[in-house]
Amino acid sequence: MNTTAKSFHLTAHRLTVTEVHRNLPPSALYEHAIRFEKDASIAENGALVAYSGVKTGRSPKNKRVVKSFGTLDFVIYNTRAFPAS
Repeated sequence: MNTTAKSFHLTAHRLTVTEVHRNLPPSALYEHAIRFEKDASIAENGALVAYSGVKTGRSPKNKRVVKSFGTLDFVIYNTRAFPAS
């Protein structure tokens, strides 16, 4: 099964991609994680364990709520909940 696209360009976004893998089966995802992520491992129960680094939590200042008729009565837009259009 060939899951690698030969030409994929994101140059308009200033990104260079050499390989794109899509619709990989779980076994291939495990293989990629173990091979290319230094802290990835497989737990005793078979789950993939991966660490995302120092900044792993969600920041309270990154909350965006769509400001619409349905949210006006329930959301207080302030420094913690920013309106998103």
